[in-house]
Order: sequence, then C-alpha cells, then structure tokens
Amino acid sequence: MLHRGINRAGTGYIVARQAFEGLDGLRGVAALSVGVLHVDGLILHAGFNCMTFLAVDFFFCLSGFVLSHAYGARLAEGTLRPGAFFVLRICRLYPMILAGAVLAVAVGLAMRPAPAHETLTMGLGTLLLLPAGFAFGDIAFPLNNVFWSLLFELGAGVIFAVLASSRDRVWVMIAAASAVILMIVAAKGVGPGVLGFGNPVLFLFGVPRVLLPFALGVLVERRFAASQPSRAMSPLLPALLLVLVLFCIPGDRQFAALIATMIAVPLVVWLGARTAQTGAGRLSALIRHFGAVSYPFYAVHLPLVLLAGAIATSAELGIGGRWALSAAALTAAWLLSVWLEQRWDRPVRASLARRVSANQALATPA
Repeated sequence: MLHRGINRAGTGYIVARQAFEGLDGLRGVAALSVGVLHVDGLILHAGFNCMTFLAVDFFFCLSGFVLSHAYGARLAEGTLRPGAFFVLRICRLYPMILAGAVLAVAVGLAMRPAPAHETLTMGLGTLLLLPAGFAFGDIAFPLNNVFWSLLFELGAGVIFAVLASSRDRVWVMIAAASAVILMIVAAKGVGPGVLGFGNPVLFLFGVPRVLLPFALGVLVERRFAASQPSRAMSPLLPALLLVLVLFCIPGDRQFAALIATMIAVPLVVWLGARTAQTGAGRLSALIRHFGAVSYPFYAVHLPLVLLAGAIATSAELGIGGRWALSAAALTAAWLLSVWLEQRWDRPVRASLARRVSANQALATPA
C-alpha cells in the first residue's frame, strides 16, 4: 500500500492515506507487454510494429509517482535520510535482481558459444548492474538486458532523494531539458526504444529517457495529492488506454513515441491512480496478482525467452511452432515469477525490512 505523509510548504506534499489498486493492474499489463516485445524479437520474428518498448517508460513514470507518494514527504521533512531511502530501494529491488542474474548466468552458460569466463564476467556485471557487455562489444546487459532499466531506476531514485524537497518548477525543468534532448535524438532518426543499452553512446541517452517520465510521474503525484478527484472510474479504462498506446501506435515513429511519453503515459498513471477500489472480488484478486508478479516477471522472463529463441532457431521451427514456443516461454516465465514472488521475493524483502528497522532502532539515540 502507498501512503502520503507530512505537509511541507511549496513541495506539493499533503497529508493523505490512499491505496492505488488500479496501478497494480497496470504494472502487470506493462510487464506482459515487455514480454511480448521480447518474444517477437527473439522467437517469432514477426516484426510487430508497435510501441511495446514504452512499457519501460511507463514504469519510469509510475516509479516517480510511487516514490513521491510513499517517500516524498518524509524525505522533504528530513525524517527519512537519503541514505536510508537508498537502502530501502536496494532491499526492494535486489532480491529479484539476484534471482534474475542467477537465471541469466545459468541460461548463458547453457546456450552461449562464448567462453565461460566471458559469460561469468557478464553475469557479475548483471548482478552489480554494471554494463559489462560493452567490454565485449555487446549490448549493456546481454544476459538479461532489462537490467539496464533497473540501473537507471536506482539512479533516478538517488536524484529523487536529493531533490525531494524541491519545488515543482525543478521537476518541470528536468522534464523539459530531458524532452529537448530526446527531441534532438529523435530528429537524428533514433527512436527512444534503443536508448539506454544499445552501445555506450545510446547508454548515456538513457539518462534523459528515464528522467522525462520519472519527473512527470513526480509532478502527476504532486498534483494528484493536492487535488480533489471526482468520482473514481473503472480500472479497465486506464488499462485499455495503456494497451492502445503500447500496441496501436506504429513503433517506427520517433516523435510519436516521445509525444506518447510526455502526454499519454502520465495520463495513464493519473487515471490509474483515480480508479475505484474493486473490493474483494475476482477482479480485485486478479489486479493484486498482476501487481505482485509484474516485477518478478520483468526480472526473469528474458533469459527464458532467450533460451526459447535458441531452441526455435536450432530446431528450425515454423511459424506455428514459434507461436507455441512463445506462449510456452511466457507461461513458464509467469509461473516461475509467481513462485519467486511467494517463496523468494516477498520473504526476503520482509527479512531485510526487519533487519533495516532493527538497525535504525539501534542507531536512534534513546
């Protein structure tokens, strides 16, 4: 559950306590969209011309909203120090980073023709969120390339912790500067879908790619907290809008992708925050399930898709076999993610939270 804390004049933070069930469902939609992107590129080779890559930009925007809502007031007031906040982010993200890195190394050793020491070096880079692939002339994280976004996610969190008490205009300036840089990049014919991992230069342009939606997410949350929303809507509406953005806009239109990032993505987050709580029915259970499993799925699905792609190539499967293998890979990744969420991610995070709380208590003067 996400909660708002104490007011600080000029920062947009006000007292409130609210859960955002609709955002959980959107996490699942976005995670599955990334899975579809990868099975198309690695197994189907159908050339889907859509903007499923914007699911990552949606995650960045959602992260800005969530971090602002959950931690903004405490960081602004000084009751939560930036160092302690970063420890909390490590505890939240690293259990699944470890799981995803271990799976990636196992799959890499099984299928990559490269020497084992090269795969192990890349695996260490994956675990430490270092783009070791560049040292071997490859992409940033060849074994599990979704980890580039987790590296930038942690970086955005550091910036947020430092600027949590800043007024809205600081975040507007960050968003505007990032948008200008991305417009220049788009004018050169480079779409946002390859920024952050393709090569060392594109890796650097991951900075404005994450900061634009992240800053917009912070601003959306501040405006949401300060407003009095009208009647809540069905959670199906923002989910439908997100699907339309990800699957119905041609993916080779760079400026369309940038406009979607600046307008449609924060709108989806705003609408998702305004959705009604669905109670204890099947829809609510499904939404909670999607929200809980989305991050484990995001962290572990790509190694399984890579393995399935290698099998499809070696077996010279036709289009029917590739569709069946794609469905099997996504299903296996989802089932593994359910198991990891219940048996690994949740209990490990709970244990880490208890240790952090105990250490903070010991460090607090009596």
